[in-house]
Amino acid sequence: MNKKNMVCIVWVLLPVLSAFGARVAHAQGSVSGVIVTTDVSSVTIPVGSTASYKASVTTGSPQPDKEWQVIGSATYLWSASLGTPSPTDTSETTVTTSPLLLNSNNYTSTVSCTVSYQVQKSDPGQADDGQVATIVGTDSKPVVINVVAIGSLQYNDPINGWTNVPETLYVLQGTTVSFRALAIPSSDAFPSGLPTWGGASGASGTGATTTVTFSTLSTGTSDSKAVVATCGTSTATADVVVFDLVPHANSTDTSVPNHNYSHIGVGEILDLTYTTIPSGISADQIGHVQWSLDRGGVMMPNTTTQFYAGQTGGGVNITLQIVTGPSVNASRSLTKLIVAPNLAYQVIQYNKTYHNNGTASAGFLGYYCLKPSDVSFKQVGVREIDCQPTIASGFLSTIKDYHMGKRNATREPILTISPWYGLRFDPISYINTWRLNGIDQSGFQKPPDMTNYAPSGYGIGKVTYQIPFNFTVTNGDANNSSLIQSVLETGTTDQSGTMTASKGGVSVSAQAADQYVGPFPPNPDPPYLW
Repeated sequence: MNKKNMVCIVWVLLPVLSAFGARVAHAQGSVSGVIVTTDVSSVTIPVGSTASYKASVTTGSPQPDKEWQVIGSATYLWSASLGTPSPTDTSETTVTTSPLLLNSNNYTSTVSCTVSYQVQKSDPGQADDGQVATIVGTDSKPVVINVVAIGSLQYNDPINGWTNVPETLYVLQGTTVSFRALAIPSSDAFPSGLPTWGGASGASGTGATTTVTFSTLSTGTSDSKAVVATCGTSTATADVVVFDLVPHANSTDTSVPNHNYSHIGVGEILDLTYTTIPSGISADQIGHVQWSLDRGGVMMPNTTTQFYAGQTGGGVNITLQIVTGPSVNASRSLTKLIVAPNLAYQVIQYNKTYHNNGTASAGFLGYYCLKPSDVSFKQVGVREIDCQPTIASGFLSTIKDYHMGKRNATREPILTISPWYGLRFDPISYINTWRLNGIDQSGFQKPPDMTNYAPSGYGIGKVTYQIPFNFTVTNGDANNSSLIQSVLETGTTDQSGTMTASKGGVSVSAQAADQYVGPFPPNPDPPYLW
């Protein structure tokens, strides 16, 4: 072989040897099929606590290069980007995160495992025969760690639904309110069994919601019956002031000295007010209120805080109702008994009998009085109703055959439709009750009748009226009146000309020969019903 040909041969062999040497020195093989699995894909924990999850690895199979053989069994090495695996050298491990996750957020913990096998070169006669090397396979798995805290509290408003709890929530005693805790991050749910509920309100239970019945009054506006939700190291508090409402219905008439305030007179006007326990709670904090009645009266025009009693007696429930807020539709009520006038009678003025000498006449001026006296009838109008006599006999058979409700200029009508007349409370000891705002004239007069009743000119006679005495309320329908009672008015005469007149429990008498006491009303028209 010539020299030129030898050079060519060397040039051909060198790449082969070089390639052979690279395979021997660096390529030992790999571990295929290494797969890391975890028992969960995410873990939710309360803020300030630790999380843990389990991981395991399937080893797959070692794939050594040619002339390399596996010696021994697999070894493992675990690691985690967030948390500490333990143990680190087995096919299974538990990763525990640090309790230093104090901020609510979503974190990712990636757990990795490296599986290793030792391999040995088997190439007799070569320098690297018996060399030991390591082949590896690696896999990893991410696990999301949701760290959850309480962001805020809401209450379930009966009208508006879930509503953010204000700085202080005001709740009527006895109201049941549902509360809800909101998590942050908002996309996460609370861990099972969280949050826990407590506080001076008596709230209890676990989970995102709780329901509390507020049965204990606050002693003041700073005495919070708190609702507290706790999740890990985070808490949220609803400060709740528990109050009560006390409705009041006070008469606008202060003229009745011994007013029985559980009763009210027909037509009586009441101011409607309320107080709170504890004091110092505003209408806005309560949730605003409105008044209502179940019967027996109406609210005064142009006001929401006054009502007047109707014309019918009986009980009336006056209700104060909350219209917004957590206690919406809750209410407090009071009951009043509406009382109508139930007794009408006369009290004589000056204890004086009126008479015209030489006539069968007797009469008196009297106060028409009403009972009961412990309520107000200031808004009541009264009148006598025209009627026929029930008896008209003998000397008095020619008395007028009707009774006319009498007028007097001193009476002050309180209705535009006359003749309804007002009442006032008269504290004079012998009256001390409600009376007609004026004087009532009662009595009879008839001159002698010598044609039919000689020689005296007088005879036995009787006239009787059952006079309907009615009332109406000034704020109602003046044509819609109710009977108080029928007032008995009678006149009797004898043969000597003695006249006895009585009305409403008062009776006076005078003989024809008695001296003039008077005067009778001017221009009498005998026979005259007085």
